[in-house]
Amino acid sequence: MSGEGIVPPVIWGCAAALGWGGADFIARFTGRAVGPGRALFGALLVGAFILSLLYWVLGLPWVPIHTAWWWLVAGGVGVAALTFLLYWGITRGPISVVCPIVGAYPIFILIFLIAAGRWPDPGDWTGIAVVMMGVLLVALGARNRETEDNGAEPPGGLKATIIIAFAASICYALAVIALQEAAFVYGELQSVALSRWVAVALTALLLFIGRRPLALPRRIWPLIALQGILDGGAYLALVQGESGGGQAVVAVTSSSFWAVTVLLARFILHEEVQVLQWCGIALILFGVGAFSVL
Repeated sequence: MSGEGIVPPVIWGCAAALGWGGADFIARFTGRAVGPGRALFGALLVGAFILSLLYWVLGLPWVPIHTAWWWLVAGGVGVAALTFLLYWGITRGPISVVCPIVGAYPIFILIFLIAAGRWPDPGDWTGIAVVMMGVLLVALGARNRETEDNGAEPPGGLKATIIIAFAASICYALAVIALQEAAFVYGELQSVALSRWVAVALTALLLFIGRRPLALPRRIWPLIALQGILDGGAYLALVQGESGGGQAVVAVTSSSFWAVTVLLARFILHEEVQVLQWCGIALILFGVGAFSVL
């Protein structure tokens, strides 16, 4: 397949951003209905089926799992951790605080690369400064927010929500690094699909240990299915766009998925977003976009 042709890569990137942003927005409702853990299990299960079906439909060659399997496991653990923390943060709210911080994950990728011996150039340091300033503005703009729409302050308040968002961002960076390493051996789509099944198994195990039921109420399955379809469809758009040589364009546009979630929260949930937060969101978008093209 060609990502260019009739449909330019930027369209595929936007489709991926809309898919991921929409899936995360739905997590607000599924997480509150059945808990972040059970919502995560359902969405991961649907997404894993979709990605596996996609792999079969495309007729891609299967690479036997013989080496570097630990990167697949690490990627699956990272996906499970980051998605649970993201859903937990979104469930607590406010979305306009959680998503921009999680979207700043490229900073942590760069930090881990520095720890591995890669010293960033001046452009990287500039990107770090811009994104960190954006995160700071997002946090400062939210400090005087009103309590949640149900009138109750979640345990730990806004400070705990910010910590959860930072933890999700760190796990996001670790998952990306692990999946990039796995992709060198197994290819991107096989790595993502297999890591999803690892995440499904891990989430199921943790729910079992916590004596939480795996079965979800019938009333919530339509939303869970839509959540998984949007997530899996986003990966399809990503693969389609990158297959035509538009990796840089697709990376920049798809990385703005969290901004889609923020906008949905603003215009559908009427979530308050302070001017400082809008400024911070703009800086994070700019900084992350700069990282993507460097």
